[in-house]
Amino acid sequence: MDIESLISQTEALSWQDLNFEPTPETARTISDSMLLERLVADRPLNKFVVHSSIMELHPKIPHRRFGSQYVSIHFSLSSGQTQVLNQAPWNFKGHLLIIKPWSPGSTLQEISLRHSIFNIQIHGLPLDHMTLKNAT
Repeated sequence: MDIESLISQTEALSWQDLNFEPTPETARTISDSMLLERLVADRPLNKFVVHSSIMELHPKIPHRRFGSQYVSIHFSLSSGQTQVLNQAPWNFKGHLLIIKPWSPGSTLQEISLRHSIFNIQIHGLPLDHMTLKNAT
């Protein structure tokens, strides 16, 4: 096989030839019981030590590493996922731990683990400043 033939075969490749069929029900079931997490630190951390420490904290909750930055947490019930999300923000050894659900139609690269939600309270706010606009 010569180079020209190989180039023409490569150029002829297309995603259109592949027929992947999504399974929304299965994806929803998985996403309802799984979270992705990313540890934000201002210095490099030993990923093995971090992962091992997280595993020691919750040995009965399965964790799995995705690439160099992400870890997935799997819950047997979706209520576990909801409880973890409702108690955010989380920190691990003083570093922010961003946790988000994996949406069924998204790839790992499409999920942004760069933002976290924080709840704040403002004491002594006058009544006329307690508006929906000021709250958002």
